[in-house]
Amino acid sequence: MKLNEEWKKLWESQTDKTFKEFWKEYSDAEIAIYTYILSHSDEHLKGNVAELSEKFNCRPVIFAGFLDGIKSSLKKELPDDDVTENTEIELDVDFEKLYYNMWKADASHLYSLDPWDTLLDQEKKKGIIRDYKKSKIYHAPVKVGRNEPCPCGSGKKYKNCCGKA
Repeated sequence: MKLNEEWKKLWESQTDKTFKEFWKEYSDAEIAIYTYILSHSDEHLKGNVAELSEKFNCRPVIFAGFLDGIKSSLKKELPDDDVTENTEIELDVDFEKLYYNMWKADASHLYSLDPWDTLLDQEKKKGIIRDYKKSKIYHAPVKVGRNEPCPCGSGKKYKNCCGKA
């Protein structure tokens, strides 16, 4: 079975009783991996999934869950969804996008990690947070009145052009 499928099954099979233990295992591994990546920002994390999961003392399926979470913050895409323990990966992280995505995921345990202070300056972090907060604001589309000129540029009134019922 592919690790991605195993991860989804593991995630979906959690009950109220097992979730707390599962979440502790996952978040501890996630914090360890992100701390390493942020502290070693000048190098790409590479190797096969089995080696990397062993390096960070987590199960390969938990590492697959980490990969599922970080994939949208990478400069180069990961191999297809068929990740196995022997799959070779290289993580080339876009750190600004990663910081933004951590805010988007409401992962305060990750965006408040100490290595961020040396990686991004305060102004850059404030700018990313501002962009994130702007993205959460709803902007209602401008409603065209029936007797106003049609936005298509025909010169007709909206009700006689694109607004016909």
